[in-house]
Amino acid sequence: MENLGPRLNCPRCQSPLKCVEKSGVTLDYCCQCGGLWFDSGELGQLLSNPQRYETMMRNMQLVGPGCTCPSCGAGMTVLAYLKDKLRIEIDYCPDCQGIWLDKGELELLSAAVAYAFFRKPIFSRAIPARDSSGA
Repeated sequence: MENLGPRLNCPRCQSPLKCVEKSGVTLDYCCQCGGLWFDSGELGQLLSNPQRYETMMRNMQLVGPGCTCPSCGAGMTVLAYLKDKLRIEIDYCPDCQGIWLDKGELELLSAAVAYAFFRKPIFSRAIPARDSSGA
């Protein structure tokens, strides 16, 4: 697959991101730390339901400042999806609307969105919050 845009670097470990395709959506993946970069709208496409994505984003709560956006260089914001005992933090760029997910967060968000809409329990324990020191 050819790289269609400027080369992006991981906001966590600064490694070059590699273009990968997942369910028909082209994403930027960090081979070093396993994180994923979603350009505006890509996460909604991957979740196969833009309405679910919009509902999820409306239910996010502001946590604080995040890492630097790999696409536009702006400061990102950490948002938390809180549902029952579940807490998932993501990095969101208010300038370009891109989203950075650390390794494992895509699976957690997918499961959380399914749980929120179908009310099927998916976790037997709470997921601990990410260390806010950035480590």
